[in-house]
Amino acid sequence: MNSAKDFNSKIKTTRIFGMRNGFTLIELVMVMVLIGILAAGAVLMVGSIIESQKTDATLKEMQNLVNAMTGDPDLKEGGVRSSFGYAGDLGPLPPTSGTCPACGLIELVTQSGRPAWSTDAQLPGTGYGWRGPYIDAKQDDSGRYLALLDGWGNYYSYNAGTGAITSFGSDGLAGGTEDAADITWPGSPLVSTGTITGRVTDRNENSVIANNVIVTYPNPASPGSPTTATNATAANGVFTLNSIPMGKHKIQTTVSGITYIKAVTVLPSQSVIVDFSAAGDPTTPNAPTSVLAAR
Repeated sequence: MNSAKDFNSKIKTTRIFGMRNGFTLIELVMVMVLIGILAAGAVLMVGSIIESQKTDATLKEMQNLVNAMTGDPDLKEGGVRSSFGYAGDLGPLPPTSGTCPACGLIELVTQSGRPAWSTDAQLPGTGYGWRGPYIDAKQDDSGRYLALLDGWGNYYSYNAGTGAITSFGSDGLAGGTEDAADITWPGSPLVSTGTITGRVTDRNENSVIANNVIVTYPNPASPGSPTTATNATAANGVFTLNSIPMGKHKIQTTVSGITYIKAVTVLPSQSVIVDFSAAGDPTTPNAPTSVLAAR
């Protein structure tokens, strides 16, 4: 008798709390629908994360390409900028060449017939010529340089006039929205030249008038070959040399038969001050020095 009562008590307890074995068909369908919704949401979320990672990778690679062209402004030696990339070594930004969108950028990876780097014999640390590669030269199975491909595996488009690099997004076509939208970096044209100005004085600190000041730098019209720019001092001994390619170059002047040589670091869009004082030993040129941009 007690066993029967206990059994009935368990049945009642089960009914009171709504507990039963198994699920109804409707419940199973609802569970499957819920799982499907969660799975679809997860797929969309993962897809969004992947596209975001590709966009981030593309932007980072674009910055690397810009640094390869004009150097990394954060790299310094003794407080003086030391990185000027392709433009600092050869003169101009990489020119447009060939028919592929990124053909101009190929010179960041391969020498492409440009003269090899040559150090100026009079002033070590200055020179001209190709001394790349300026970016990673790894290739995919098709022989394409990975650094010239965006996050979706498409070639960048390059504008040699402005230095702008463009990715056409996930669809590889101009225009588009969201992950298919175009990405261009930098937002404004790259500037790769600066100005040198200064004054030449004699041992008594008087202005040296009509005296030529010469700077040697890579020739933008013939990348990697040397050229010079010359400016004569005015009545106050001041000279100005405009549109000089960024980088570390040799600058010199001759006073009373003695040549004075210095190293000048030209920064883009800035004016660099170089003063010459012919007050040293008349038989020994001034020791080469680095000149910083005026702030």
